[in-house]
Amino acid sequence: MKTTRKWISLILILALAFSFTLTSASADADAVKDARNSVVRVAFPFQDETGTYIQQGSGFFVGKEGDPVEYIITNAHVVTVTDSQGNIIGYPDEVFIVFDDFDSASTVKAKVLYIFTDGVDLAVLHLEAPTTLRKPLPLRSAKDVGIMDTIYALGFPSIADDSSGYAPSKMEDVTITEGKVTKEEFLDGSTQYLQIDAAISSGNSGGPLLDENGAVVGINTMGIDPEHGTGFGYALYIDYAIDYFNTMGYPYMAATGGGTPSDPTQTGDGGTTSPTVTDGGVPAPVPAPAGPAWYVYLAIGIAVAAVAVIVYLMLDRKKKQAMPADSGYTVPLGKPTEAIRSGRQITSIGQTNVLSGKTYPVRGKTFIGRDPASCQIVFPPKTPGISGKHCMVQELTQGLVVTDLGSSYGTFLENGTKLEPNKPYTILTGEAFFLASKDNGFRVK
Repeated sequence: MKTTRKWISLILILALAFSFTLTSASADADAVKDARNSVVRVAFPFQDETGTYIQQGSGFFVGKEGDPVEYIITNAHVVTVTDSQGNIIGYPDEVFIVFDDFDSASTVKAKVLYIFTDGVDLAVLHLEAPTTLRKPLPLRSAKDVGIMDTIYALGFPSIADDSSGYAPSKMEDVTITEGKVTKEEFLDGSTQYLQIDAAISSGNSGGPLLDENGAVVGINTMGIDPEHGTGFGYALYIDYAIDYFNTMGYPYMAATGGGTPSDPTQTGDGGTTSPTVTDGGVPAPVPAPAGPAWYVYLAIGIAVAAVAVIVYLMLDRKKKQAMPADSGYTVPLGKPTEAIRSGRQITSIGQTNVLSGKTYPVRGKTFIGRDPASCQIVFPPKTPGISGKHCMVQELTQGLVVTDLGSSYGTFLENGTKLEPNKPYTILTGEAFFLASKDNGFRVK
């Protein structure tokens, strides 16, 4: 009986080895490893009745290849303060981006540029000044990902941090876990996620989920405790970020359908130059370099499979620690907190405006017009020049984004510029915008 078990174990190991060999032949391992140089730790202090804490998660840079980077993608819950019941208290105006550790001069501040509050767990951060300390990652639609495709989750899970009291955040401190796509579309309400079996835990939030070629297809958002029935994790579709960057005109590098960059330009001497990025942010495909011989993959595969079996048997003897749904984590910190904002507001202005003097909060997408069924800020039915659904405002850290919705008489900036319909415009704090005329204005607070 013991001999039979040994043969079964050997067969399982060899099967895993050959599976590893087949997947390794098509994967760009270097691209996945190099992607660590795009990942950063996101942190900010906050204070509650029990003391001062620092909330942490992960994030990654996007931009054009070869340019200094300034935009970071992460989860909304990484930069959201909640109480013990999960109720939202507020959001930080600024967060810290940690390139090394908290005691290093390489820790810099970033503005919280935009937080989605409509069920999409996404936030965009903006550095005070562009940096070359990290590189951008290419983005690839999650809709191109297939069932059982190999994926890699990158980030700074708390279980991988050492006990020194610091938060090591260099490139080599990034954790990579490998897995498969177990479901192409998991819906939480109407929000789309990739369901994966790669290990993610508290602190992974906001990190990139990569395909085999190092392109981002998702944002690591939450993990499910294996002791509660599954070891699944969920990564928000990167498409939400792509749509936002397209809308705002922010630079990013788009991957091709296969997740690889496009062909570099050939030089006259047969060498290559750096990939050229088009205006749409799409770099040209780079030919895959010749990989090691098949027997090298086989040897590596056998070793990896053997280690996997040993680790599995060891873990099977231990009681697994419970991992709550990923929501960022907190670590005590004896530093004073920075102010947390409670949300943007607009105050109605204009001598004949019937709403004059009233102040309204802006949470997520707020619509202004005459239709009470579709607008949160409602003008009386016969207000001259105001359409049923006139314009939409969205909260930004430094102000608002205002979008005219094709109104009959237009929406205007304070300097008289008429907004192009369905095109977003940024209105800074202290500035104003007008619906149809200056009698129907709002000032941003």
